[in-house]
Amino acid sequence: MPTNMSIAFAAALLLLPAMVLAQQDKEPPVKEHWKRQMSHKAAQKGMMESVPAHPKLSFYDVKHYHIDIEVNPDNVYIRGGTTVKARIKDHPLDTFILELIDEMQVDSVFFNGQQQPFTHQDDLIRVVLPHTAQVDESVRVRVHYHGTSVGGGVSTGYNDLWDQHATWSLSESFHAREWFPCKQVLSDKADSARITLTTTQPYVAASNGLLRKTDTLSGNKVRYHWATQYPTAYYLLSFAVADYRQYNFQVSLPSASDSMPVQNFVYDDPRYINRYANEIRRTDNLLQLYSKKLGIYPFHREKYGHALMERGGGMEHQTLTSISDFSFLLVAHELMHQWFGDYVTCGSWQDIWINEGFASYGEYMALEELETQAEADEWMKQAHAYALRKEQGSVYVPFEEMMNEQRIFDFALSYKKGAALVHMIRYLMDDDQLFYKALRTFLDQYSHDVATGDDLLEVLNRVSQKDFSSFFEQWYYGEGYPIYQLDWSQETDSLVVQLNQTTSSEEPALFTTPVELGVISKDETDTVLRVKPRSRRHRQAFYYPRQTSRVVIDPDNRILNDTGNVTRVPAISPSHQMEVYPNPVKTWLRVKTPDGRPKAHKTLFIRDMKGKVVLSRDFHQNQVQVNTQGLVSGVYIIEVRYPGHHLRRKFVKW
Repeated sequence: MPTNMSIAFAAALLLLPAMVLAQQDKEPPVKEHWKRQMSHKAAQKGMMESVPAHPKLSFYDVKHYHIDIEVNPDNVYIRGGTTVKARIKDHPLDTFILELIDEMQVDSVFFNGQQQPFTHQDDLIRVVLPHTAQVDESVRVRVHYHGTSVGGGVSTGYNDLWDQHATWSLSESFHAREWFPCKQVLSDKADSARITLTTTQPYVAASNGLLRKTDTLSGNKVRYHWATQYPTAYYLLSFAVADYRQYNFQVSLPSASDSMPVQNFVYDDPRYINRYANEIRRTDNLLQLYSKKLGIYPFHREKYGHALMERGGGMEHQTLTSISDFSFLLVAHELMHQWFGDYVTCGSWQDIWINEGFASYGEYMALEELETQAEADEWMKQAHAYALRKEQGSVYVPFEEMMNEQRIFDFALSYKKGAALVHMIRYLMDDDQLFYKALRTFLDQYSHDVATGDDLLEVLNRVSQKDFSSFFEQWYYGEGYPIYQLDWSQETDSLVVQLNQTTSSEEPALFTTPVELGVISKDETDTVLRVKPRSRRHRQAFYYPRQTSRVVIDPDNRILNDTGNVTRVPAISPSHQMEVYPNPVKTWLRVKTPDGRPKAHKTLFIRDMKGKVVLSRDFHQNQVQVNTQGLVSGVYIIEVRYPGHHLRRKFVKW
């Protein structure tokens, strides 16, 4: 909702800030079981990384993968070898462990060039070393293998419209071992990789990084040598093979010394490029946008690109996204992953929000900057609609669900609610330059590494000089969302609101995120006021001299919430207001309350214009005198509360 206030009225709002009047019930205490659960979550963060498939996988650090395999576009049969170069870490190692599914047949294993005995069971290759490898020793293990991949790590499909077969890998989250021997630990990114792909002509095989050379072989075979010098998480290594043709172009990114190729592997049919060239070209605009907001595209010394596949959606393989089509939001989502997911990868699958929440928000950013704000607003509205379907469940994946891929990639929680959280962080920052500075700082600090939600929290707090801890407890580790109802009344020159809140889940019992209220006056002036709930029935008064027509909760859809009734309640009749005199006052202020309950226990508060209580006292009669000699000159609010009444008046102290 646009703000359209006169300069004078805006100044008045600045001079007379909102005052908290009555909190009719105290903020609910954090339940003990919730405290225990939070402690449990804190203890379990990253637990998945500390319990790999075998303890000895933690004894070494992967430095380099060389995957050298034969692939074809119409089957998932793999033949070849993979070399793993590694450095021994903190403990000597007598048995080298790699992950590879049992359905793959291991033909031989070499350690530092010498063939070694091995076992292959329980999806693990165990190589007994000829000598105990010592700390900091560099080792090289090569595995020769073949077989038909199962489990989805490699898939094949046929497109009847274009009459094309394609085969592609998709390793996220636990499927890399279904096509090459590896170490499936997120925190152990390989420093570099080579992917050598042999196929039959005229098929083309694409992969990460840059194409170093192409060999023409006997038997109508061709071999493609791809290589990347950037650190890469195990699940982001990939290949795709089909009868591709390339549709490539160069982009010049801000602060880059050279232009960068955008390399697109599409089906070898001229009609495809004729139909989709404009959509593919929009990748340039997205690269420019994200580079401007988040820092230059992280892999600009190599490339970005796409390879068509026959699975719906996309997969953000580093430098080469596997993609089913070039729809604008799909391209935007997968490209955003190159920053959030590839450049900085979630520290554990429990923190998948680092990947999917931010990539989903990239869709909103693309609409906001490259389309229209109205389309971006509609996107967020739909994202909220998805998230509201989940009355329970946290964005943070619980420890007991961290191996459940359906839970990890829950569309409502990890993607849509995840994007809503990013949008709320931006709203709370209340400064786009600061918001994007915080994101760039986070990306710089954890570049080519992994990070958790708590790592992001630390950066947000440090950069913004605000405290997002409660926000993360409520929105990231907590479950559900708030449900708001609003009662409001117009009392002389004040607008009094009571924001009532229930929650869809027991954890937390209260969301304290500030809520905007859109106030529409009878003269059609729009104003946005902000309240910060401190209880489930939060009352607050604003100086508002205009006559109010209606009030709207969260008019710009900043907060994930379900909104109930907005009700105007009758104001207290002026004939029943208390009397405050003399006004202005020098010393003794006399206060007279309405008749009706002369013996009721009453509490009097005097607040300054910042809402701070500077004087209070109890009384039981209809009249009381208050000595104001200790107050500095200025404007004050006097409140009197007793059962059924909450009275307020302004006065001036000379």
